Amino acid sequence: MLRKVCVLKLLNRKMLDSFYARRRKEIRERTRFLYEKSQEKSAVNVGDQLFVTMMNLMTNLLWGSSVKAEEMRVLEQSLKDWSLI
Repeated sequence: MLRKVCVLKLLNRKMLDSFYARRRKEIRERTRFLYEKSQEKSAVNVGDQLFVTMMNLMTNLLWGSSVKAEEMRVLEQSLKDWSLI
C-alpha cells in the first residue's frame, strides 16, 4: 500500500518535475561543498556526502526542507539502529 501511494502520488512525473528546482539546488550545494573541500585539499567521505544529498532530496520531497548537518548524524545513527541502512 505504501509503495503504491509513493509511486502514484510522490514519484509521478508531475511531482518529480515540480521538484526540479529543489533537486538542482541540492546538487549545486553539494557540488560547491566538494569544490571547496578540493580547494582546501581536504579528504571527503563520498559515501557520507551521497547519503546527505539523498536524504536532503527525500526530506525536501516529503517535508519541504533539508536536514541540517548536525541533524543528519542523529538521523543516520537512528536509521542504522533500526537497520534501515
